[in-house]
Amino acid sequence: MSNEKLRRRLRDGIKKFSRHGIVKIREWSEFAEHIRYQPGDFKKSKTYAARVEQCMKLKKTWGTKAHHIFKVATSPSLLDEIPKFLGKVGLARDRK
Repeated sequence: MSNEKLRRRLRDGIKKFSRHGIVKIREWSEFAEHIRYQPGDFKKSKTYAARVEQCMKLKKTWGTKAHHIFKVATSPSLLDEIPKFLGKVGLARDRK
């Protein structure tokens, strides 16, 4: 899936399921340019290393600290493992 295809899919979902049903083109465009799709094998460290690289590039481009939201589409059996990998590469931390 490309970034554009993901953005289109998300926008279509908003149109279909939002209580308001309408997304203003300009507002959506400004938000959507920050949405990225990056496939990978959730059991491999190189998947997470690629995310770190992508996040660092964005941080440099934006010139500010970025907050990241990860939407993960996977089987429930991996849900415990993914945050551990994200933590190992510095993309998640425990808020104790």
